[in-house]
Amino acid sequence: MEPYVPIAVLGLVAAVIGIIGSFPQVVRLMRASHADGVSFASAVLGLLSTATWLTYGVTLGDPTQIVANVPTLVAAMMLVALIVRRAGAPVGRAVAGILGWGAAIGLVFLLGGVAAVGTAAAAVSIVRQVPQVRLAFSGAPLDGLSPTTYLFAITSGSLWTAYGLALGLVPVWANALIAVVLSAAVLARRCPPRRVIAALDAGRWGSPGRLLVRPVVARVATA
Repeated sequence: MEPYVPIAVLGLVAAVIGIIGSFPQVVRLMRASHADGVSFASAVLGLLSTATWLTYGVTLGDPTQIVANVPTLVAAMMLVALIVRRAGAPVGRAVAGILGWGAAIGLVFLLGGVAAVGTAAAAVSIVRQVPQVRLAFSGAPLDGLSPTTYLFAITSGSLWTAYGLALGLVPVWANALIAVVLSAAVLARRCPPRRVIAALDAGRWGSPGRLLVRPVVARVATA
């Protein structure tokens, strides 16, 4: 088997996990009457990020990037629309920002080519998490955040990091690695580890959950 085959499979697995993981947050907001803890700024930046990565994938001719970002872009648009509906977030600035960014990416491609588009995609992807991290650490209610989405994001980001490193795609692995760190920070605020361990030990996931945390609980008890 050629070396590039398992790398391509790794990218496809990362893409599938990323696609699946983008929808639990959408479903949560569809069922909820609020969007507490979900950053509108991060949602808009996420839409821009996904659109830019899709542009990068198209210009690079990378089918993995294209497969990953088309359905993720749909989820990103749904998320923005749901936050507007649930939280009454301002639309005008978001639309202006999206149109402006689209024009900027076109100019970036004309002046710098594919590499410049990849750099822009990585830049907006890094920045997009900042408002969500700030909100998560502000003490605001986070009930609207889907922990499942962040678990998938961490898993997908880890695989994208390996994929980017294997192919020498700096924008891909740099963005993915930072996304893993920031997603983990948000998840830790949404689901504090001590509370999660206590819930599992109390039977939240039944016997498998208790078995999973038993070594940790035992170590704490003997400390």
